[in-house]
Amino acid sequence: MNVAQNNVIQFPAYAPSAQVPSTLSPRETELMELLEAQDLSNADLGLALNCSQHTVRAHLRSIFLKLDVQRRREAVMVWGRTLRRAA
Repeated sequence: MNVAQNNVIQFPAYAPSAQVPSTLSPRETELMELLEAQDLSNADLGLALNCSQHTVRAHLRSIFLKLDVQRRREAVMVWGRTLRRAA
């Protein structure tokens, strides 16, 4: 074994699905239902949910983390395929 092999740090494999909760909050579910039915802006989602655009963005960030996605359409697809059935 050479010096380079001795200095390699072993990190556990990254498995996002193992760390992602399997359910969304009731409010996040409401937001996903609106996104699935209509592709609304943050302002329109805020009006529909009676909250600010900032709160909508916070919910979206949380959803994206839980579903391990980066875009609204991805979130709708993953949610529709997996979590919606469990809700």
